[in-house]
Amino acid sequence: KQQGGTGLGLYMSKIIIETSMAGKLLVRNFDNGTEFTITMKKGNSSGMQ
Repeated sequence: KQQGGTGLGLYMSKIIIETSMAGKLLVRNFDNGTEFTITMKKGNSSGMQ
């Protein structure tokens, strides 16, 4: 199993999604891979696209 990186990019993504976009980032690890789920409200008025 290959590993690499520090996870900093994932942490930054979580901060941006949760603070600037009022969303949630969920990460789940499985034996055969990882699942990323991003949830945001439709029509977010923060100005980000």
